[in-house]
Amino acid sequence: GEAVRCLTEAASEEPANAETHYRLGSVHNARGSYDDAITSFNRVVELNPTHPGIHQSLGLAYEHKGEHNKAIEFFKKSI
Repeated sequence: GEAVRCLTEAASEEPANAETHYRLGSVHNARGSYDDAITSFNRVVELNPTHPGIHQSLGLAYEHKGEHNKAIEFFKKSI
């Protein structure tokens, strides 16, 4: 919870910082908050579509949600 709070605050202070949104998405994903993770990861794609690992992270979040076709779409983009 504390990590989410700190990263959310950091993202609001620096909304153009892709790395902060990536880390926030990763924490959401680890906590099982897949919709929030996807929202954060999509923000990373908007800011930096070539961010290392972003497409794989989106694929994993969609896989955890059970949205297999969407997951495959992002896994393909990661290779």
